[in-house]
Amino acid sequence: MKKLNNLAESCFLKLFFGFITAAFLIGAICMPDRGDMFPGLLRIITNPAKISTNYFALGGFSATFLNMAIVSAICLGLYCIPGAKANNVSTLAFLLTAGFCSWGINVLNIWPTFLGVVLYSIVKKEKVSANVNAMLFS
Repeated sequence: MKKLNNLAESCFLKLFFGFITAAFLIGAICMPDRGDMFPGLLRIITNPAKISTNYFALGGFSATFLNMAIVSAICLGLYCIPGAKANNVSTLAFLLTAGFCSWGINVLNIWPTFLGVVLYSIVKKEKVSANVNAMLFS
């Protein structure tokens, strides 16, 4: 516990994000429909991602939790870019993105908005690591 208290805010939040990601992955493995995990994830990815699409009904519980784990791992990886700092706004961005992974965001449709923020960073000559929160909010 003493080591957690001595961690910098950014390091603690990255550890917290890793815990959330691991919890989604463990949840995917522990669901009773885990035999349908990968076909369910394929159904989630290939169907139109309307905001009102319930991924639990579409792909099943294990596939939805796997989708949440994969997208959360990608988001955690973005915060591990050199120079990226996680702060209180990052917590909101990460948890909102993870929550929307159950109905509307999947591992395939996050890339256009992420690449849009990268393009913005290039045009404005800003560091991509400074705009990670914008990627997750987009």
